[in-house]
Amino acid sequence: MVLTLNPEVSLIVPIHNEASGIWSNTIKLYEILKKCTSSFEIILIENGSTDNTLTLAKALKKNYSEIKVIELPESSLGDAIKTGIKSSKGSKLVYYPIDLSVELSFISNSIELLSAYDIIIATKRINGSDKRPIQRRIMSFLYHKLVRILFNTSLTDTTCAKAYRKKGISEFLNKIPGNSKIFETELIIEAEKIGRKIKELPVEVKENRLSRENLLLKIYFKFRDLLTSKLYLLSIIFGLILICSSFLVLILWGFENLVKDERMISIYLFFSGCQIILIGLLSNMIHQIRRELLSKLLK
Repeated sequence: MVLTLNPEVSLIVPIHNEASGIWSNTIKLYEILKKCTSSFEIILIENGSTDNTLTLAKALKKNYSEIKVIELPESSLGDAIKTGIKSSKGSKLVYYPIDLSVELSFISNSIELLSAYDIIIATKRINGSDKRPIQRRIMSFLYHKLVRILFNTSLTDTTCAKAYRKKGISEFLNKIPGNSKIFETELIIEAEKIGRKIKELPVEVKENRLSRENLLLKIYFKFRDLLTSKLYLLSIIFGLILICSSFLVLILWGFENLVKDERMISIYLFFSGCQIILIGLLSNMIHQIRRELLSKLLK
């Protein structure tokens, strides 16, 4: 098959320390795409591997003209996905994990659905289709529960495989920092906020190999970035709670009946609440400035 300058489909596949499975799994993906479309490319984005993943990826590139290889110096899933999207030539993009942990039918089904939607999200949180170990299922449940609360979304999954119409995400891609540990979530939430048509597609997910990341570190970084992204909201909530508590103290006991120390507690609660709210508003302003600068620098 001859690679055209503008293939219909670009398959984006981040790779990090995948030497044991990259060859056979990439060929499987290649064979699936051949059945889905006559024009495609596979973009392997190597990011910070310490084994011979890159060597094998380059060998695959020599054997298959449809395969491209991009090198990133450090391990970063967000940067890998973002780089893959920006370098893609296809009008339909599919992000899929190299370990084939997501039901393979998602690739063909999502490509077809992109005719009617801007984004297709593989969801493992419908119909009990998450077959991974219990600790990973618990983490996923808590993470997405918090996502729905903080971002007021009904989406059930934001961290599984996805398909995009390139024109549907290109205009705001640069607003999302690639080094964010919740890049996938931020990208989907931004798309939903500006009215992109999103479809969730239930899939079965299983663990075909051990995770390349320490689970505890992954939990820490994901929840850190998730809470930081909404620090202003949390600050306002807690600040208002403290301010209301200061007035409650005055109402329940009466200002005249309070001794000096109790009056000081009420005053401290009030000003602490104001200070926390100001910190939240400042963090929101910094967050917006960062996004604007990032967008301008990467144009």
